[in-house]
Amino acid sequence: EQALRGAGIEPVLRRNLAKISVVGRGMRDTPGVMARVSEALLEAGVGILQTSDSLMTISCLVDLGDLEPAVRALHTKFGLDPADGR
Repeated sequence: EQALRGAGIEPVLRRNLAKISVVGRGMRDTPGVMARVSEALLEAGVGILQTSDSLMTISCLVDLGDLEPAVRALHTKFGLDPADGR
């Protein structure tokens, strides 16, 4: 923030955000993982503010208030619900 202001740029700060990540060794060889992440969050009504990815990780920035629904939606989409018995 200080560096931006020093450069004459007035930043807009947004607080109360959360970063959620989907991590898996086989993701780089599995097409459509990002599409499934986006679909899960969209269906849960969670807005994605920013994404980043690497060979093993997809991360999404969301509002802190959407953290729990986002995690639940991802668990459901990827079959990780405890009720599933997996």
